[in-house]
Amino acid sequence: MRDIDKIVKDVLIHKGFVYKKSSWYRISDDLIQIINFQKSQFSNKYYFNIGIDEKEGQDYTFKAEYLFPIRLRVNMILSDKQLIDALDFEKAYSEISRKEKLDNLIIKSINFLDSVSKWEQLKSAMNSNSHLIHNAFITKSFIEKINS
Repeated sequence: MRDIDKIVKDVLIHKGFVYKKSSWYRISDDLIQIINFQKSQFSNKYYFNIGIDEKEGQDYTFKAEYLFPIRLRVNMILSDKQLIDALDFEKAYSEISRKEKLDNLIIKSINFLDSVSKWEQLKSAMNSNSHLIHNAFITKSFIEKINS
């Protein structure tokens, strides 16, 4: 487990996420959600990605974030630069300050995921032009499934 995952572990576990294959997953009755921290190749900075997929049956795999049909970077839904800056480990923060900012970033992101945590909520959000889900990359096949 990477340092960033260790920092946010408590809040994610408290919110029902489990750590598998370097990402955090939460499974509801009909959807799977992922939280993933992607390390930059060029600096000590992370990108914060979230995704949503349909849960089909009782068998599910913990697939990589880039394979989720709905994906987005958290900075596309949250505009709080101070919280986003906590993902940059080249910036000096006290350990406590970084944890507080990252925990706050996680909670705000989970609030977004909670707004679309059920199939009907997701469908309604995708049909509403004002919901932040419209900032996400959504595969065409998933859009067709939602609209059927």
